[in-house]
Amino acid sequence: MINEFSEDGKFYIVYPYVPERPLMSFFMAGARSLHEKEEICTNLIIACMTAELPWPLLYLVLKQREIQLADNRDISLSYKLDLTELDEEKTEADCAIECAKLVRDLLKPTSGRMPNSYLLLTKRTEKRSYQSFRDLYKDLEISAEPDKKRGPIGRFFDFLSRNKDDIFRVLLWISAILFLFVVVTFITNLIFG
Repeated sequence: MINEFSEDGKFYIVYPYVPERPLMSFFMAGARSLHEKEEICTNLIIACMTAELPWPLLYLVLKQREIQLADNRDISLSYKLDLTELDEEKTEADCAIECAKLVRDLLKPTSGRMPNSYLLLTKRTEKRSYQSFRDLYKDLEISAEPDKKRGPIGRFFDFLSRNKDDIFRVLLWISAILFLFVVVTFITNLIFG
């Protein structure tokens, strides 16, 4: 929340603008590995844990799927809510269960074997055993698939992408030194023939 104020008997809340990219529409866009899907789901849980919303409003955000997915897999919550469904009795446990249902639906396999995270979330949501987001986060972290090891070429390109700024600086310094060497050599040849 950025600001809040009242004017003419109405109360206004100002939130930061987030470009609309609904999670449910953009989650399956592009081929994602199970590891990437679980990373997005973990980001969703963290966004819920750090949201400064009362539980009833957070429950509405989750129930109405007002969740935005950024290009870099970050999650943000939007607040375009239908408040007629507001139930002031909702607690963190209700929010955690609704989030677990959403995460379970996102991880549902289209074919092949069932991931461990999907199986665990299915069992725990059926029993409604989540009391907090921390429990949900722990379950997802424990059952998540490890990131598969890449070959030497893949690791080399990962290294390049992680360190591209440092590599650019080193190459810039080497280029500057070579340029100075060429200039000094050229001037030396002009002077001494």
